[in-house]
Amino acid sequence: MTNIFNKFTTHYKKSIIGAYGLSLAKEKKEIGLEELFWSLLSEKGSLGQETLIKAGIKEQVRTNNELPQKKISWQQIIESREIIPLSSGMKKVIVDSVRVAAVHEHSYIGTEHLLYSLLDSPDEKINMILIEHRVSREEILKIIKVVLNSTSKFSELNDMVSTIKERLDEKKQGRKKSESILDFFGTNLTDGAAQKNINPVIGRTDEINRVIQILCRRDKNNPILLGEPGVGKTAIIEGLAKKIMEGDVPDILLNKKIYALDMPLLIAGTSYRGEFEARIKQIVEEAKRDENIILFIDELHNIMGAGSASGAMDAANILKPAMARGEIHCIGATTFDDFKKYIEQDKALSRRMQKVTINEPSAPESIKILKGIKKSYEKHHLLAISDEAIEAAVALSVRYLTDQFLPDKAIDLIDEAASKKRVNRPKNKNVAKLSELEKELVQITKEKNMLITQGKYNEALRLKSKEVKIVSQIYKLEEAETKNKLLIGAELADDKITASDIREIISQITKINIPDSQKSADIIKDLEKNLKNKIIGQDQVVAELVSTLKRSAAGLAGEHRPLGSFILAGPSGVGKTYSAKVLAELMSPGREGLIKLDMSEFGEKFNASKLIGAPAGYVGYEEGGLLTERVKRNPYAVILLDEIEKAHADIFNLFLQIFEDGYLTDSKGRQVNFRNTIILMTTNIGVPKASEKGMIGFGEKDSLENDYKEKLAEWMRPELLNRLDQILVFNQLTADDLAKIIELELANINNNLTSRNLSISWNKELVDYLLKKCADKNQGARIIRTVLREKIENKLADKILSKDLKNEIRIKVKDDKIILA
Repeated sequence: MTNIFNKFTTHYKKSIIGAYGLSLAKEKKEIGLEELFWSLLSEKGSLGQETLIKAGIKEQVRTNNELPQKKISWQQIIESREIIPLSSGMKKVIVDSVRVAAVHEHSYIGTEHLLYSLLDSPDEKINMILIEHRVSREEILKIIKVVLNSTSKFSELNDMVSTIKERLDEKKQGRKKSESILDFFGTNLTDGAAQKNINPVIGRTDEINRVIQILCRRDKNNPILLGEPGVGKTAIIEGLAKKIMEGDVPDILLNKKIYALDMPLLIAGTSYRGEFEARIKQIVEEAKRDENIILFIDELHNIMGAGSASGAMDAANILKPAMARGEIHCIGATTFDDFKKYIEQDKALSRRMQKVTINEPSAPESIKILKGIKKSYEKHHLLAISDEAIEAAVALSVRYLTDQFLPDKAIDLIDEAASKKRVNRPKNKNVAKLSELEKELVQITKEKNMLITQGKYNEALRLKSKEVKIVSQIYKLEEAETKNKLLIGAELADDKITASDIREIISQITKINIPDSQKSADIIKDLEKNLKNKIIGQDQVVAELVSTLKRSAAGLAGEHRPLGSFILAGPSGVGKTYSAKVLAELMSPGREGLIKLDMSEFGEKFNASKLIGAPAGYVGYEEGGLLTERVKRNPYAVILLDEIEKAHADIFNLFLQIFEDGYLTDSKGRQVNFRNTIILMTTNIGVPKASEKGMIGFGEKDSLENDYKEKLAEWMRPELLNRLDQILVFNQLTADDLAKIIELELANINNNLTSRNLSISWNKELVDYLLKKCADKNQGARIIRTVLREKIENKLADKILSKDLKNEIRIKVKDDKIILA
């Protein structure tokens, strides 16, 4: 005879051990049914827990009296040598669980059998728990029966338990027709109760009609919705269910019922071979019996391989024969990537499904969708959502959340903005008082029931009168709260979500400061002036750069290209790299808006993989590309490709796609959006030839530009050059330009000292002295920082660290030496 203890599942054993641990923590003399109940509820992944949660009990509702004063870890339970006996009720429940498994011809004994026998026992404490949490014992038993009837049947336990024949007959005769496996493992979307929690579907008429057409076909009438995450695939099926419920469909679909299957629940607890197939088979049989049933499987790719452990068949192979014969209707939904990876590989399944492509809605369509569903969010959050906020949510999500899709990303912004506004409201005193009274009522009810079981009726009556008073108070507070909600609903206009709230949420998500439209316009309008204040001697370059950015901001440039793409050409030390840094700082104040790539690291052709990611099968494939990953995280950055002449020429073939279409495809096939970036490439190509001509007369400017362009054309492919907005040639800096830069650098040093309550002052003589030192080096503006560090900052550091220090430090030149006073 087989050892019966081998038939207990791991979840079953852990539930018993958990009950022991609770009894140990509570210092009880025996393991009771109450501890077993809470242990079952805590056993994650078990059917017992799933059943209790589905019935409406959650582990979080446990009161302080139900939790032990001290927590016992699994290690302590294992190491404990204290023996706590099982109560008589506990023994009976364990024996009955074996009988329940045998009655249903199951080859194992699981938490569902244990829970059934527990609820089937007349225990007062279990009754009190169910009453306190307003859960019907009959409802839980009904759910368990569906689970028990859906599990595979074997006869091994019949040899172990002999007294079951009567109960077996009783089970077979007493099974009710209302116990539907689809009601347990799925949700009827055409049911009025389910539709109450579903948002209205706005638009998508063509897609819904296409699904209806496929469902009305004689053969291969199984639609599969393909689209990116968040575009509304599930919403379309919910919209179809609403149409069926309202009778707005062809006659052939009038009485149809759409059941959305819960695949995780179907798989839960199926640790033994054959259990999962039995559930799927029962679902198929039920769908066969009722031709009006349509199965909806969201994330259809999950059925590929689902439940196929230990060599068993997966869900797809069980569904395929019935779908091929037209015995069941099935609707699937998945993404393009998952369809290609899983469904398309199974030709037998994919040919039985008819593809319906669900594209991302446009911005105007998304605005209509949000306006259509905003009432649901207004009702939930008790505030109004302005049209201005909806338009801002769509516009800002398109610009800043480029890796997500409309309308989902815009809905997320609205929902979170409303949530933030609601959280920041003053606390409602009625709600807090109501919560306290409900906790007090639970405690008094528990004490009253305990007194009744002990025969102390006078004390129980006293608690009963107190209970009635609390119930009356709760009723009054609930009534007041209902009126308050109605009042708030009538005054929604006083508390509403605006575009400013949406910008705050975007700022939280992206960690950047999002200016309003007026501020954005001001940034562009004042950009030329602000750039000229910081970039010395390159007024013409700045003017041409800003003109291009203004055209993009005004919507006159191509919307599918980057905001601007430029080559900054010129000799070393004239401010090319510095210009990119200043532009990034001005365009995105308060954040790191510059992505800088040193192109000397891309000297070989194969280095291109560093930008977009290594190919599949190579080291670093999962890490992504150096450029693509940074732009995904910061899609509104200034991208600086420094010293492009040092990179391999073929590297720039990748940028053709960016300059023309505004996106780059990485090694995983994902498109990364570059349409909100500004791309600057610096180069020294053509400097020797240009420097031979010098800077004589205004006509030389055009000649120099032509020289640079000729040299660039020799090195860079024409199709790449033609896609650029402009080639900007930087002038050689004059002595006056260098003097202005020295003044700016001295001002920066002064600003750095303000935190120490110090300042510096200087005169023109110092500037001339420093200018002479820089001119001797003949290295442009780059040498200025080195000269200042050697001549000024080192002396300043010694002065500051000495005791002889004044608030103002005067820097002057005496006998060709710098003196600090």
